[in-house]
Amino acid sequence: MESSLDPHAYALRGASAESAVASTSRDHRLTCFFLTLPLIAGIFLSRFALPLFHSQLALPLVVIVASLVGLAAIGRLRVHLPRLILFTVTIAAMMTATVLGGTGQVSMTSFALMVVLYFAYVFVVDGDEVTYASVIAAFRRIYLIVAIAGIAQFLGQIVLRGPTLFTFRGFIPDAFLVLEYNYVDPTDFLTGFYKSNGFFLPEPSIFGQLMGLALITEVLFFRPSYRLFVIGLALFVSFSGTGAVLCLLFIPLLLLRQGNPVLLLLAAVLAVLLVIFAGSPYLSPYLNRFGEFGSTYSSGFARFLSPFYLFDDFIFTSTRNTLFGLGPGAIRAFFNNFYTEVHDPTWGKLFFEYGLVGTLPFSLFVTCSFFADAPVKPLAGALFFNWLLLGGYLLSPPIAGLILPLAVWHRRVRMTAAGRTRERRVPPATHIAGSPA
Repeated sequence: MESSLDPHAYALRGASAESAVASTSRDHRLTCFFLTLPLIAGIFLSRFALPLFHSQLALPLVVIVASLVGLAAIGRLRVHLPRLILFTVTIAAMMTATVLGGTGQVSMTSFALMVVLYFAYVFVVDGDEVTYASVIAAFRRIYLIVAIAGIAQFLGQIVLRGPTLFTFRGFIPDAFLVLEYNYVDPTDFLTGFYKSNGFFLPEPSIFGQLMGLALITEVLFFRPSYRLFVIGLALFVSFSGTGAVLCLLFIPLLLLRQGNPVLLLLAAVLAVLLVIFAGSPYLSPYLNRFGEFGSTYSSGFARFLSPFYLFDDFIFTSTRNTLFGLGPGAIRAFFNNFYTEVHDPTWGKLFFEYGLVGTLPFSLFVTCSFFADAPVKPLAGALFFNWLLLGGYLLSPPIAGLILPLAVWHRRVRMTAAGRTRERRVPPATHIAGSPA
């Protein structure tokens, strides 16, 4: 029997009558609804928050909790015991680090958000490969909508100049907006034009990363179609270096693994065109990013190198700081108060604030949550790489809204058992949930 977890095997075409009935059942529809809600919130509601005392409560976090409650109410939520044990050990270690370290500016709100956000990683959903196929199909519809919106947003500047298309300020009260992002980011070569943030997303970099994940999803699960062009164009108008990095690292490996001659040929043609037009001003926003590492006040330096400067000046100066860190939320004090540009990438924030004592068990817990039961490990790997290295996503509910329904809330063993029970050979098709190519 073929593995029921082959990414090209999540297809309803050729599935048994039992699977077809399951896909239309009320429980199945409700399960897919609650799994899709975090995807919708993480993408379409990532700019919004609810005022809470002197702080804000991110709307995607509210939706994630509501989805957990909904899944529990319909009897589809299960506690993953190994993850629960690892989570308990992790939180105990982080509390210890906070108490014994914490020489910096400690934020208990930051710690509380950590606990709530990663408690969601403890659970899995009682579903099978048909359920997962529905989630992937919903994700596909969502990112295509955002890709079209991002292209329209960029082209719309021809008619409506200025930042109007890129920020909701002036239309929605600031109390309901998350304002810590760089919504309006000018291009380097078109005066008066801004990089697309996909209209719904906070920053061009986040939009580009979503388009990178979209291209990876298309290559993993679907036959080549016009969507590749639409998503590729959307990635281009985001001018996102991190989105391009995500594609350059994962897509060639997937193409080699699949051995699809059409996709390999398209990739080869694209590579040749990039070499030919390397000197074009339209590619300069990407190619010039390599020079950012030479400047301590560039985005690339802040994202990938600045944490090492913080470690050298504040963490490695004492055994206590190395073991326990400076405490939850401590890195924020250095954003505008350091001799280099500072960013809080997931890995850097984690070690800076919790030291080795908090980082090691947390890393084990999160890695197991991503990969131990991942239905499709290449997609889980892309999500993990994006979460760990390409942004400050340690406490990001919108990114969790993607990670949880696409990777963490599924159980490979459950899917395998379901496939064996049906006693069918899963066809190596490339369509998911009957979606046309």
